[in-house]
Amino acid sequence: MKTLPQSRFPILLWMLGLRWRIRVTGASMLPLLKEGEILLYNPRAYRHRSPQIDDIVVARHPISGIEIVKRVRDVREDGRVDLRGDNIGPSEDSRHYGPVDPGLILGRVTGYF
Repeated sequence: MKTLPQSRFPILLWMLGLRWRIRVTGASMLPLLKEGEILLYNPRAYRHRSPQIDDIVVARHPISGIEIVKRVRDVREDGRVDLRGDNIGPSEDSRHYGPVDPGLILGRVTGYF
């Protein structure tokens, strides 16, 4: 099973504003992420590089605008990013709304608390 990265000083990074947090809702990332868990993400992660395959990211849903947590499945040549949930059944992801513009990716998940 894939694991979630863990920051060395997650609470300190969050308190300094270097990490933002999001609460997991839904079952789309089971078994790795469970509903109610709090994740930290780096909003500056993709300033100078593109998302990489298998990164877990926080993104803005292209239709509803809510924040979602998904895994990067593919980065296309045109720059758009294919996002997928680990739990295929209940996941609404790029299979439903297509690859997303990188500008919708808010950051890379760096850990949890």
